[in-house]
Amino acid sequence: MKLGYTWYPENWWTSDVFFELQDNPILKYLYREIIDLLYSKGGECKINQDIINKRFRVELDDSEFNRLKDFFLIDGDLWESTTVKKRLSKAETARENGKKGGRPKTQKPRNKTQEETQKNPPLERESKRKNKSEIYRQEFLEKIIEIFDMYGGSEDEAKIFHDYYQKQDWIDNGGFDIRVNLDRKVENWIKRSLRKKQQHESSRRIPLYKPRPNRRNG
Repeated sequence: MKLGYTWYPENWWTSDVFFELQDNPILKYLYREIIDLLYSKGGECKINQDIINKRFRVELDDSEFNRLKDFFLIDGDLWESTTVKKRLSKAETARENGKKGGRPKTQKPRNKTQEETQKNPPLERESKRKNKSEIYRQEFLEKIIEIFDMYGGSEDEAKIFHDYYQKQDWIDNGGFDIRVNLDRKVENWIKRSLRKKQQHESSRRIPLYKPRPNRRNG
């Protein structure tokens, strides 16, 4: 299979993973290498500490290895990334559609029977699904608000955080599922917001003008 994917440096430089690993360039390098490795292996691959040390010629200690593991979905020695699998699935679907002459046409909805029109069971089932989805959304939002409050954030910030990542399918720009470690994601969000606010306030300060001393003799 010919491998290829779009890479946007600005998304990487602004991702949560990038900022969280700023203090450890080796882990930041390994994260990117493992993402590429997962792409080449179809979305999942057997990885452990010994494999990483030998393949990438590094010497990770246990704490560094455990920290790196937080950014992936792991089952035993099998590592995978939600974003990688999602992109590969889309690429495979597009490839198969290309073989068949393009994307399949959308089928027209069939006409409803008189009985369905009267009782409308499909609409009832859809309504139940929407209700369950709304309940889950509200419970998850309340959980986010609670975590924001724990770290000193506001309810408005929590709602902005929720709406932003909901549009991203809960995946950040680095390919990390934020729900895996929601507390740390919220903490980093608040830290970045505070840092941006401080930078903004600092840029608005006007430096005081100090006249240069008169060094002329006499």
